[in-house]
Formats: sequence, C-alpha cells, structure tokens
Amino acid sequence: MIEEALQLWLDQALATRRQRWVLGAAAVASVVAASLLVGAGGASGRELAIATVVSAVLATIAVGGSGTHVGSLVLAIVALEWLVFVDDETSPRAIGVAVCLYVFHSLLALMAATPHTSVIDARVLRRWAVRSVFVIATTVAVWALVVTLERRQAGGSQALTVVGLVVVIVTVVALRRAIFATTNGNAAR
Repeated sequence: MIEEALQLWLDQALATRRQRWVLGAAAVASVVAASLLVGAGGASGRELAIATVVSAVLATIAVGGSGTHVGSLVLAIVALEWLVFVDDETSPRAIGVAVCLYVFHSLLALMAATPHTSVIDARVLRRWAVRSVFVIATTVAVWALVVTLERRQAGGSQALTVVGLVVVIVTVVALRRAIFATTNGNAAR
C-alpha cells in the first residue's frame, strides 16, 4: 500500500510540468518570506527558525497536494507567528506578510484549479496578476487608513461608520466591474 502511494507520488512528480514547479517554488518561497518578515522585528532565533521550517514543510506539502486544507493550516501558522512574535500589529511589515500570504494563497488556488500535467495559459496568468494588483493595492490602502486612524484620538461615530461601509461597498462593486470588464475585454481579443 505504501509502495503504491510512493509510486503514484513519483509518477505525478515526474509528469509535473516545469511551470508548476516554478509556481510551487514561488508559493513555498512566499511562506518562508512571510515567516522571515515576522521575525525581522527581533524575534528569538530558535523559535522563529522552528516556525519557519514547519511553515515551509507544510507549504511544500500543500503545494504537492493543492486542493487540500494544508494550505489553510500554513496560513494559520504564519498568522499565529505574527500574533506571538510581533508587538506592533500595524507595522509596515504587516503589508509584506499580507502580500506574501496572499501570493501563497493565490498560487495554491491557481494550482488547485489545474492538473499537474497542464501548462497554464499566459492569458490566465495575466488575469490573475491583474486581480492580484487590485487586491494588493486595496490591502495597502486599508493598512494606510488603519495607521492614519489609529494615530487619531477621536471618538466613534455611527454616521462615519455608515459612510465608511458605503464607500467600501461602492469600491468593491467598482473594482468587480473593472475586473469583469478587463477579463471580458481580454477574452474577446
């Protein structure tokens, strides 16, 4: 039974396309980068090293079996690292860690949607990249807003909360339409 599983794994590894190896390596590298960014603030070497190795091993397993829930475990471990090792939640490192985790998640989702033996078309990769730019830009904007509002000493306002929610909803709808128009425009060409 174990020999059959190992043989199946070996056959799958040999049939895997180069592009998928590159995407998988990028996914694992993004998790390692996120762990290292977490520790960049002076976290203890031993604990951080253990957390980084565990994250990298689990990320490798997640890449090999994309479509499983191991990727969720990796995201949870890095988030836990952040909670344990970082005192300033709004530090600029938060953007780096968030982008790294987003890259891992996106690459894993892309690989889960395709077989190991397929080559992903360049148009699909471009669409994912365009969507990622919107997500990352929004992440940076929200972080900047949080940092700005955190430094402000103001009481809560129900009206401002409602206005903020309306702005978020309008922005999401506008971005969704822009992405949809971009996607359909590229597909028609």
